[in-house]
Amino acid sequence: MQTTARNYNEPRTECTPAPAAGLPVRTDLRAGLAWDDLDDQAKNLWNQISSAVTNAVSGGTDSTTA
Repeated sequence: MQTTARNYNEPRTECTPAPAAGLPVRTDLRAGLAWDDLDDQAKNLWNQISSAVTNAVSGGTDSTTA
């Protein structure tokens, strides 16, 4: 049985970006919105953590448990 290598000499119809760290790169609007959402969640978490630390150091009450 003879096998032939395919796609080596054929032109590619679309270019796909190489994966970054094993994950496919998404360049569409949904990916941007997902990163914006993650950024907002990270900022919210950081504010909660810094507020809790400030309250713990100053001896105040923790406002994040309300």
